[in-house]
Amino acid sequence: MSTRCHIALYGNSKQPLDKPTVLLYRHSDGYPEGEHGVVKVLKDFCAFFDERRGLGDTEYAGAWLMYYLIDNHVKVAQEYVKERGDVPYSTLPEDGRDCLGHGICKPGENHWDIAYYYRVNPTSIIVYQNSYDNDTGISSERSLKKIQTIRLRRKGKNA
Repeated sequence: MSTRCHIALYGNSKQPLDKPTVLLYRHSDGYPEGEHGVVKVLKDFCAFFDERRGLGDTEYAGAWLMYYLIDNHVKVAQEYVKERGDVPYSTLPEDGRDCLGHGICKPGENHWDIAYYYRVNPTSIIVYQNSYDNDTGISSERSLKKIQTIRLRRKGKNA
């Protein structure tokens, strides 16, 4: 089963959790830890983008984060095919560009079946685990349990 998640960008830490500026969807591999875990990808991206533009610029950060996520997804898929010599599922072409895996959502229209929610502020990443049940999904902040806060080192234009 896929581990789905939302990655939400906020212009500041005071924005309500249910009102992100940008809301992205990742269909699989949405778990926090591991070589390709979301926390590592987000930390790498945040360091890269903050140094060049500043994470407070959520419009550009959202666009570049989506590009970064898809680029990472394609590289991982290509590695998989190269190492194993086969395609992991029928829709994945050998070049790894399956046009699946990531999407842009309307803020406030959460997928009901996500396992994790990542709040990306200019100074931190906060990881939530969803305690949904199949009938209600994410109905409110009450279904999200904070499990980790990662402070970001500020080097960029808005540090």
